[in-house]
Amino acid sequence: MSDPGEQVLDRIDEAVLEPALWPRAVEALADLVGSGGGAILSRSHAVGIWARVAPDAKDQFYAQFYDNPIQDGMARLRAAAGRLPAVVTDAQLMPRSLFTRTPYFNEFMRPRGVGAAMVVELSTRDTSGALNLTKDDTDGGFSLDDIRRMSRLQPQLSRSFWLSLQLGVRDRVAHSLLDAFDRCPNGVFVVDEGGRVSYANRAAEALARLGEAVAVTSGRLRASTPAQTSRLHGLIAGAASRTGKPGVGAMSIDTASRRRPLLVVVAPARADRVASLLSGRSAIVYLIDPDAAFTGPAHILSQLFGLSAAEARVALAIYEGATAREAARQLGSSFATVRSQLAQIYEKTQIHRQADLVRVLTQVLGKATH
Repeated sequence: MSDPGEQVLDRIDEAVLEPALWPRAVEALADLVGSGGGAILSRSHAVGIWARVAPDAKDQFYAQFYDNPIQDGMARLRAAAGRLPAVVTDAQLMPRSLFTRTPYFNEFMRPRGVGAAMVVELSTRDTSGALNLTKDDTDGGFSLDDIRRMSRLQPQLSRSFWLSLQLGVRDRVAHSLLDAFDRCPNGVFVVDEGGRVSYANRAAEALARLGEAVAVTSGRLRASTPAQTSRLHGLIAGAASRTGKPGVGAMSIDTASRRRPLLVVVAPARADRVASLLSGRSAIVYLIDPDAAFTGPAHILSQLFGLSAAEARVALAIYEGATAREAARQLGSSFATVRSQLAQIYEKTQIHRQADLVRVLTQVLGKATH
């Protein structure tokens, strides 16, 4: 029969790859020391992984006892020793006579039949975290064997929890990044150093489907001619270079059916903080289509402030230096209509003067040219 500690480590390893399994890993850790239940808590990442803990207990903990005598004792121990031991119990943090007089013990632990607490330190330089385990008040607290077992597991448990947190953060950042790419009006391809595509946003997919300027063939990004493809792959290889300093390159791609060439900018992905979400050696290929419909400043103002198309046009006229009467003449509207629209603009932007409106629009759109 395999060692119970090894079985727990197997569950922890599984939980790193599948964060939904962490509660089961906490259950296994609790079983190893005869604990009724426990939780892994991380203040730095707002994480709470609970096992065998009733919902009302979690609610009361967060509402009243997130700051508690155990945490205070840990802080004192850290201040005195400079670091925390891998595993510590309430009995090591303070005299039992003091602990049993605290509201935390009498209002939170005792009503649930809990008499002892253990903390397994999981904090690293980059994260805070701890495994908190409890024992029934009839069990006499945690034994030296319990402490030794958890101390043996603590190094791998700490590393695994840190890795799981990083994977979770990266996953959330990756989803946000890809969502932003999808909203971008320009095409975005993420490719490896050989031009193999690992991601394409919606605009890039649309250009690739047309197949006029760029296409994806056998998984690789290609331009409209062999010569242009060779140049494009040279830029990609330079941006994703394993040696030397990766650089940013640019080119244009002409086609017979396009009025203006497609503009291409290739940049190293590994220069970005989130490059590891995409590939070890990657490049980002930006495609700028001058012939595509341009959303422009009016679209930006509509998105930011909820302005209608007509209100956005009035706001832009004011931004460009027109008075309300001049804006009415330029837009072919009546002065009364423009005044009404300007009132709506003020309400939606929470601004009350024309000068303040111009100032805000300048911050959003850049310096106006009058």
